[in-house]
Amino acid sequence: MVFDMNERLNFLKWALCDLIVDLTINTEVFRDAVQRTGFDPNLPKDQALMRMVCSALVVNLSKLSEALGYLGKDINFLEEPLRSQCISVKQEIESRKIYQFRNKYAAHLLDNKTKLPLSLMEGERRLTAIFGSTIGELNDFCDWVCPPAGEANKNSVTSVLCDLRDYCRQKGGNGPRP
Repeated sequence: MVFDMNERLNFLKWALCDLIVDLTINTEVFRDAVQRTGFDPNLPKDQALMRMVCSALVVNLSKLSEALGYLGKDINFLEEPLRSQCISVKQEIESRKIYQFRNKYAAHLLDNKTKLPLSLMEGERRLTAIFGSTIGELNDFCDWVCPPAGEANKNSVTSVLCDLRDYCRQKGGNGPRP
């Protein structure tokens, strides 16, 4: 099935709406947990919460990478600074190897090629390369994804997504959810 440009923009707009919500909520869940009295990253409950947040961020940033790839050549026609911001977000996702982590580790126990169990230590090493090894580094990552309420960052992922969503609406992607 081939989408015309308005259908394509409408599909993208709705995908971006979902991503904005999902990324915002995940970063808020992280911040709420860390600020909670009694939070301890060494407790199994809090470790599980951090894994859940990181896994959700990996999945949603991978979806974003797919969405930006779907736009592909269209990104080159965006006006500045939106064009550069979209490219920068996609490059950051690629440089952190988030999409590759999702494909190999986030939802798998066995290596698809070798059919052998994945190295849990290697998965942890790759996860640390994405998010850092401290709560502060994970907080910085979350700030890049979505700054805390009341703080503006035009280069944050969610800010760029809001601008891209608005662009899609303006250019004809204003239909109902497909």
